[in-house]
This record gives sequence, C-alpha cells and structure tokens, in this order.
Amino acid sequence: MRRKHLLLFAMCTIMMLLFLLTSNQVGYSGSQDYMEMIDQMMLNVSNSTTCMIPMFDLVKKDLEYRKVFQPVRPLTCKHIQPELTFYQNGMLHWNKTLLRQVSVPLTCYASFVTRRAGNDDDISYSEEFLIEPGVDRKLGGSLLRILCYHEANGIRNGIFYNNIHLNLFSTKNNVDKRKIAQPNSKASPSVFILLIESLSRVNAHVQLPKTLSVLAEKYDATFLNGLMKVGDNTFPNLLALLTGLWAGERDGTGSETEEFKGNGDSDRHIDIDRLPFIWKEFSKLGCATLYSEDYPSLNTFNYWRHGFQTPPTDVYHRPFWLAANQLYTQTKTMTKTEGCLLNKPTYTYQFDTAKSFLKIHRNKCTFSLVFHVEHGHTKDINQVSVLDSELASFLTQIHAEGLLKDKLLIFGGDHGNRFTWSRTSLGGRFEERMPFMAISLPEETRRSHPQWQENLENNKEKLISNFDLHLTIKKFLNQSQQAETPPQSHRSPISVLEPLPSNRTCSEAGVPEYYCVCIPETYLPIRSALVTRAAKTLTRRINNIISPFRNICDSHKLGKILEARRLQSETQRVRLVIETTHGAVYEGLLNSSGEQVIGDINRLDYAGETVACMERDWMQLFCHCRPEEVLDQDLFENEDSEQFK
Repeated sequence: MRRKHLLLFAMCTIMMLLFLLTSNQVGYSGSQDYMEMIDQMMLNVSNSTTCMIPMFDLVKKDLEYRKVFQPVRPLTCKHIQPELTFYQNGMLHWNKTLLRQVSVPLTCYASFVTRRAGNDDDISYSEEFLIEPGVDRKLGGSLLRILCYHEANGIRNGIFYNNIHLNLFSTKNNVDKRKIAQPNSKASPSVFILLIESLSRVNAHVQLPKTLSVLAEKYDATFLNGLMKVGDNTFPNLLALLTGLWAGERDGTGSETEEFKGNGDSDRHIDIDRLPFIWKEFSKLGCATLYSEDYPSLNTFNYWRHGFQTPPTDVYHRPFWLAANQLYTQTKTMTKTEGCLLNKPTYTYQFDTAKSFLKIHRNKCTFSLVFHVEHGHTKDINQVSVLDSELASFLTQIHAEGLLKDKLLIFGGDHGNRFTWSRTSLGGRFEERMPFMAISLPEETRRSHPQWQENLENNKEKLISNFDLHLTIKKFLNQSQQAETPPQSHRSPISVLEPLPSNRTCSEAGVPEYYCVCIPETYLPIRSALVTRAAKTLTRRINNIISPFRNICDSHKLGKILEARRLQSETQRVRLVIETTHGAVYEGLLNSSGEQVIGDINRLDYAGETVACMERDWMQLFCHCRPEEVLDQDLFENEDSEQFK
C-alpha cells in the first residue's frame, strides 16, 4: 500500500512539473476556461477587419472578474465659509441673506489678480481697495480677490472671508472688438470639448451611467469604441488632438515638435506658444475661445514644461486655479478637502465657467476646451464616479438652454487609467489604451450634411486616433478635408465624418505598435528560453535608462515574469510583463527574438515615494531611490508625480 502511495505521489509530481514547464502564464490568471474566454477578446470581429477591436463586454467581464469596480463614498465638501459674494453679468453681488447672518463686524477689501507677463506659473495682486459689504458694484479685471476681516477699533482679528472670482465679461469686449473685423464669425462653426483625465471606454459606462444616458438620449451622441491612444500620458494625446502633431516616444525619439525647440533642447523646452493649436484657427475667425484645466501643478502644457508665455485663449482658467490654491495659504484656518475648492467640488467651478462662457457668447462662434483632471487623476479607477450626477445635470442644463445646439460636442478621455492594480490584467491593458470618446453633431449640420452623421455611425466600431479627431475638427471648421501630416510621418489621418476603411492598421491611424490593441496575441511559455532572454533584455534596458542617475537610483533585478505574449502579425513581437525585485511592474514590447525593446516601456504599479529623489519627469518611471535618497515630499502626498500624469 505504501509503495502504491509513493508511486501515485511520484506520478502527480511529474504531472505538476510538466504543467509548470509548459504553463503559459503566472501571477494574475484565472482558470483555464476563463483564460480561453479572455483569449476571445482578440477574436471578436469578422476576418475581413484587420484591426480587431477588443469586444466591450469581454473587457468589462474581465475587470468585473477581478473585482475592479467598487463603490466610492460620495464627495462631501466641508463648509469652510459662507458664500458672501458672487459675480454675475460683470457685477460683484453680495448675498444679502447670508450677510445679515454674520454676527461680527466686517471690513472688506478687493484686489485685482493678474498673471505676470511671460510667466505661466506666477500671479500678482494689486493694492487692496476698500469695498462696502452689501453694496453691489461693477468692477473691472478678469480676476478679483475679496478679503473680509473681522476688524474692531481698526485692529484686524483674522480673516473671516477669502474668495476668488472670475469675471468673464472682462474678456467679452476684447472678443467683440476682434469680431468687428470678422463679420462672418457668427456663422462660423463652434466646438465644445469636455475631457476627463484617464476616462476609459468601459470605465465610463460603469462609473458615469447618468452622463452617458444624457449623451445618448439628449445629444444622440455616437460612441466611438475604436479610439486608441497615441502616447503614454496626457501630453502626447492632447497634442495630437489639438495640433495634429506626435510628441514621439517618452525619450523624445520621433517627435514632430523639433521646429518648436531650440537646438539640442529636450521635449521639456518646446515653445508651447508656437504650436499650431486648433483654437488659433477659431480665433482668426473672430470666435471666442476658452481653455479650462484644473489641478495647475499637473496642467498638460506646464508639467515639466514652461507653459504659455501669453494666454492661449480669451478665457484662460489657469490663473484662477493658481489664485484659488493660494487661498489656503493666505487663510490658515482653511483646511482643504480633497476634490474640493472651498465649499464646492472643483469640477463645479469648471462647469459654471463653461456655462457662463457659452451664455455670454450664445449664438456666436466659440471654441471651448474643458479638461477635468483631479477626479480622474487618482490611484482609484472608481473615483471618477463622484462626477456623474453633476456632470449629467450640467450637460442636461446646457442642452435645455440650447447652448450647444450649434456646436460640435466632443466628450471623452485622454487615455485610460495607467496605475491601478487592474492594469496588470489583459482587460486593464485594453482599458488603458482605449479612452472613451463620444461625438455629437449639431442639429443644423445633421440636416445640411446627412452623410456626415451616417459616416460617423458607420465608424463607431472602427480604429481611430486623436489625429483623426483633430482632422475632424478642422473639417467641421473649414467644411473641407485637407490633411496636414508631417512629411516624415507614415500615418494617414481621416476625419470620422468620412468613411473609414475596415482594413485600417494602427500605423495608418498613427497609433504606435506598442500601444496598438488590434493584433491578436497568444500566450508564450514563461519558462521558455525566448521569454527568459526577453525578460533580461527588458531589465537591462530599464537599467540603461537610469544609468546616468546611479548615484541616487538603485539598479533593478529581474524578480518575476508575469506574462508573455506573441503578437500574431508579421513582426511576431513579444509583449512582456515583469516584476523587479523592487516590486516595480513593467510592460514592454520586444522584437521577435527578445533581444531589442521596441518603443515605450510602461510602468504598471504606483511607485509613490520610492521615486521621490528623481526630479526628471519620465525618469521617475524607472528610478527606485537608494534608501538614503528617499525623501518625504509633498510631491507624493499630492500624487503629482510622473506616475500619474
């Protein structure tokens, strides 16, 4: 009997060894049945379509399987101070009801806040002048600070009220003067773009159901399910949307912005003002322009860059956010709630600004870009859900008031969530590369160009990129399609208002191969010689990147191989996910032999303070600070590192 048990044990051991030697994947896989279902993600459209868009339902099922989607607490902002003042139609108004409830004597002052000339990071305050509480008055200036002290016998006993107001009417006169030379500006097409940081395709449906219902039912919007990102983080994706240019790889290789830099300058030193932003074409037609982006420490064109020397649009929201952040340092008794500014969520300020802007320029041509960062730029993929009710309400209100009836509406994300634990799954990889996007044509355009709407519907499951969306805006503006692709580029952007071919490739759309999810992939045995060689190559490449900083950054050593896949294309590339001994998780694309890394390397985990010693932007993805170099910096308390942007 004992010999029989030993024989059985030996057979089981041999079978287990055979399984391990031939297994396809370790780390985060499910059952074999489940893995077969996941493999079908890549095989969900007809064989006549070159780009196989991962099926929405299967990606969602993968993420649900991993219990990614979880409820979050509603956002509740602390009541910091009474809302004593507000701006309306160019007038500073007092809330008389609340003012009567104030039980202490107040002495109030106003000062104008201005952006320092040639500096996108600094603001200045004019000399304070006395204003009488309760007396409404017209005040000039685009940005105003109201400061009220509890003052008795000429002695200030602390700040009772401190607020910042944006006066949109201050820019209206300048816009109107410009329009005198452009009598056709009223008839020019208008565009309204609303973006949310890290909003992906599936996550939008899960976290923003009310918003998507409004888009579908009231705007009859078309959801573009085949959009893929063209760069890792926000900058390259917005650059493609707003200028039609590619920022290149993370190290600047292949960048189409060279003519906007000095000789030898890095990507950080682009002359942002000279870039061919699409809003400049609207300004030439006399249209009013708006650019609103919250979270100034991470603004797209300021993070590790110098920003704009001159305000890029008629209404430029950045100085407001800089001044708003200073409220908390000026008033020591104020405590900030994450996601809030004073008594309200940060996004409400953007919605209110956009709504006021659209009202002021009702029935006139406008270009608006509203980009909300704070609630999408988090470690929690679920956090964006706190926007849903008020975002849906905002879109419903401006629809009811007819503020977008003559405007092209573009609503979506810059890319998917890059650093949640779900990112290590196959569904998470698809999500990270496939931002949500919806487009709604104005009613008059649907009547005058019915083919555009038909083409838009026919294109909703086809491969597109932000280069195509940039051309779409230009076509809508100029009523013609004329691609202005850099001569060195191999991409062929096509407006989504035109028929898109079913056999389009990522290269033609301008999507780099390492971000393309069109190509079916099959698992490779992680213990094969090829995969082992590829893992060593990827680790070596990471160490080469940080080699100039060995004095502060530790070298990485290969810890685990988490996943290996072979692209089923002519290139036969190898996609690899590894974990180093520091716990850092990286994904890279390598050539068929595993001897060369192709394009960007993505970091999938959140590094936190382990990269605090590194001040250079994208190097933070690869540095693991030596123990003595780890610093407790506000950078990571605020999640302002490259890990998130």
